[in-house]
Amino acid sequence: MSEYDFFLVGMIVGILSIVNGILLKSKNGKLSMNVTTILVSLTEFLWLIVCVYSLFQLNFPNWTSALPASYVSYVIVVSYNVNKLTKGMRKKELFEFKVPDLYIGTDIAFSALYFLASGVALWQNYY
Repeated sequence: MSEYDFFLVGMIVGILSIVNGILLKSKNGKLSMNVTTILVSLTEFLWLIVCVYSLFQLNFPNWTSALPASYVSYVIVVSYNVNKLTKGMRKKELFEFKVPDLYIGTDIAFSALYFLASGVALWQNYY
């Protein structure tokens, strides 16, 4: 994977995450296990692995190394907060859990910024 590919796929991941957040918001924060949610979650997990790999293997120009670093940092923070929110819940309770609006809004905002930053990185360095 090249830096160009990283920025391009980063834009796609950003869009997918925005759509996933909007779908979650439209369901009032209720988690559902549908095909879209599963595919986006899998994509985001794979992107986390790509970001960790990219931090050590790619030569990002200028400020753009902040992209994989910010994604990894965001996933760590989100994982910690989700763990705090759901600590002690049984499996059945997790499907009844409502994601707070603040968390959904933060996810959509991060995804939008990630999409825009990836687009700016692509444009600045390759066009």
